[in-house]
Amino acid sequence: MPAYQLKLKERDAILEKNKKLKASKKPEEIVPLLDALESKITKDENGAEVTNWFLLVNPQFKHINICLNQVDDVAQEEIEACLQITPDDFCMTLSGNQFSDECTANIQKCVQLVHKQRVTEMRLNDPSTQVYETVDIAQRRAAF
Repeated sequence: MPAYQLKLKERDAILEKNKKLKASKKPEEIVPLLDALESKITKDENGAEVTNWFLLVNPQFKHINICLNQVDDVAQEEIEACLQITPDDFCMTLSGNQFSDECTANIQKCVQLVHKQRVTEMRLNDPSTQVYETVDIAQRRAAF
């Protein structure tokens, strides 16, 4: 975290310097791109809130296609775990695999529950936010 804050300060200094250079019509310095630093608050086994920090190294990664890969119900837990930690705009295409109807329903239910929990947390953290539940979230995030 301190190393990230140092890089952030360096980037901000370059931005300020670029404002002066732009005003004097001189060439600007290249501003370094930093990976997004995200946090998630969880509760430990004692019920105390813990803030976990992580770098979102590839924020463009929005879709994974594992069609026609002979994946079956055995992978349900791993698929659900992946969909629980990815953002709501992430999609996983699973068509052409050997999932049972029960497994498909369980994965889609998992997506709906995670989405509902996220919307509830957003509303609790900021009551003025206008966040709505997306009805078809399960079909968009886990396409069979």
